[in-house]
Amino acid sequence: YCAIPFFGLAIFCKCTLIAAPLAVFIHLALNHAWKRAIAFAAGLSFLCSLTFVVLQVATGGWFAFHMFSTHPDRYSLFQFLGLAGLVWISAPVVTGLALWNIVANIRSFGNSFASIYFVASLVTSLSAGKLGATTNHFLEWMVASCLCAGLAYFTLTSISTTRLMPITLLLSVVVLAGVVVQNWPSHQPLGDISGCGDAYSYVRNAPSSQVLSENLTALLIGGKPVVVSDPFAYSQFVKRGLWPDRKVEQLVNQQYFGLIVLRSDPSDMKRHGSNVWSEWFVDAVMKNYRVTARFDCRDTAVMLEPRQPTTGEAISPAPASLGH
Repeated sequence: YCAIPFFGLAIFCKCTLIAAPLAVFIHLALNHAWKRAIAFAAGLSFLCSLTFVVLQVATGGWFAFHMFSTHPDRYSLFQFLGLAGLVWISAPVVTGLALWNIVANIRSFGNSFASIYFVASLVTSLSAGKLGATTNHFLEWMVASCLCAGLAYFTLTSISTTRLMPITLLLSVVVLAGVVVQNWPSHQPLGDISGCGDAYSYVRNAPSSQVLSENLTALLIGGKPVVVSDPFAYSQFVKRGLWPDRKVEQLVNQQYFGLIVLRSDPSDMKRHGSNVWSEWFVDAVMKNYRVTARFDCRDTAVMLEPRQPTTGEAISPAPASLGH
């Protein structure tokens, strides 16, 4: 029961971290500890419900919107399988040992908590199929895999020492190879961030206080107000008709922003598409803005300033913030 507050904190950090308490409940139920399972579920549900209500009131009713409505992006099973394959292949020996432990547990009709946790975390990792998701949706699955692999390794020590040596050697080689590959110069992000200092200075020194940036860091460091707090979420709303007024696109057409900061050239976005910005936004930028500077800085690579405004064009004021 002492773990309930920590499970609650984890869930409110990331919804998919529900796998661990779910595994606890299932493990208690399968071992016929129904009173403890129900008490555990009731305690966690009460804590989460109370926290949810408090946050909902404190945010004027916007907490539920933030939790459940800010990612209307499409789901792709192929994306999930691709990310899952990347995670599984990155540690093949650990994955193999974990699967061996689970199969052995099923054959012995056991109710191992580690195996239940592995399956539960695999189910919650299905959220990695969302467009804005990445391998962080497999964090719990990685923990469960290491736990199952450790139990499998311990079992092998008592079964056969002759089998243990090659597995130990192979595991060591794979871990060492991973360390070498991840530290290879070509895999380091220095090339993508070497120009960030100059890029942030460019934004800070921009004469206009109205800056639309794909990278909020540039705005915060430069002391500029944030107009759109999450461009990805905004564009997903626009693409799916959930934000029909296209206010940002209107402001771009009016050349309201003195500077627009993007990760790539709008012409490239036009040819290859963009997961962050809508096609209407890209068209508006290409029509009304021109590239004035480029930097080697991830998400802050291209600076665009207004073209010569049309004579007599009215510039309407923007709201203080369009962030969700």
